[in-house]
Amino acid sequence: MKMFKTEKFNDAVLQLVKKEIQLVQKLKLPNVPNYYEFKEGNYIKKNGKTKKKYYLVMDYVQGVTLFDFFFKIGNPDDKILRYVFRKVAFCLYKLHQQGFAHRDIKPENVMLTESFEVMIIDLGYGVSLAGSRSDGFTKTYCGTPMYMGPEIETNKLYQGADVDIFALGVSMLTLKAMTYPFDKATVQDQHYRAMQENPQLFWEQDHYKDLNLTDEFKELVSLMCKKNPMARPTMADVLGHPWMRGPVPTKEEFKEQRKALITKAMVPTDETMIKFGRNFQIQKERKRHKDGH
Repeated sequence: MKMFKTEKFNDAVLQLVKKEIQLVQKLKLPNVPNYYEFKEGNYIKKNGKTKKKYYLVMDYVQGVTLFDFFFKIGNPDDKILRYVFRKVAFCLYKLHQQGFAHRDIKPENVMLTESFEVMIIDLGYGVSLAGSRSDGFTKTYCGTPMYMGPEIETNKLYQGADVDIFALGVSMLTLKAMTYPFDKATVQDQHYRAMQENPQLFWEQDHYKDLNLTDEFKELVSLMCKKNPMARPTMADVLGHPWMRGPVPTKEEFKEQRKALITKAMVPTDETMIKFGRNFQIQKERKRHKDGH
C-alpha cells in the first residue's frame, strides 16, 4: 500500500492519477504489480490526530531494486547484465504491446525478486501509447533527469515507447559502468553531445575504456540513446540485437552465483562503495565545473 498527501492533489492532478491507475488496472502482465484500489481515507498519526491521505492498494513485491543489486556486486560481466536486461526489455516489449509506456524507467524502478524475475514498478508516469490527444504523442515533462530522452528536455511532442527505449539504454550503461553517462540529454551537456557527435571520444573516457566494453554493447547503447527518436531501435529490435542474444547464465546458475546477494544487496562492500562514491563524485564535479562554481 502507498499513501499520498492530499495537499499534493488538486482536481486536475487527481483526475490524471485516477486515469493512470485505470490504465494500469487494464494491464495483464505478470511482471507489473496489480493496482487494486485508490481512495481517500484517514491516517492516524503518532500523536493520535487524524489526517486525510490517498491510499493506493497494490501487489507487494519482495526483492531489491536493480540499483541496489548491481551496487552490491560491482561492475557486472555481460552475462549477468544481459540476463537481467533481456528480461527487462521483454517486459517493456509486452507493456508496449498492450498500448502502455512507463516513462520513468531507471534501475530504481525495476526490482529483482526473490525468484530472480524482474518486476517493473512505480508506473505513476505511465501513459497510453495513444497519447493525450489520441494521436500517439504526448508532451508531459516527466521522468528522472539522467534518464529522460532529449525530446522531453526540449518540450517537444514525443512517443512514450521512444523514451522508454532511451531510458533503458541509459540504465544499462549506468549499471555496467557504475556512473551516469551524462547529467541530461541536451546539447549543453558535453558528455551527451560527445556521445552523439564524437562517439569515439565518448567511449574513450577512462571509466569506459577500463571496462573493455564490447563493440556490440557500445553499438546497442548508442542506438538506444540517439537524439532522434526515429533513429532508435524498437523494443523488438533491442531484443533481437546481437548483444542481447549473447550467452546468459541459466536461471539455476544465476541463483547459485547471486542468491546470497539478494539479501545483502543493501549492504555494499567497502570496495564497491568506494568505487561508486568516486564515480558519483565525478558527476558532482562535472556539474560544479559546468555551472562555474
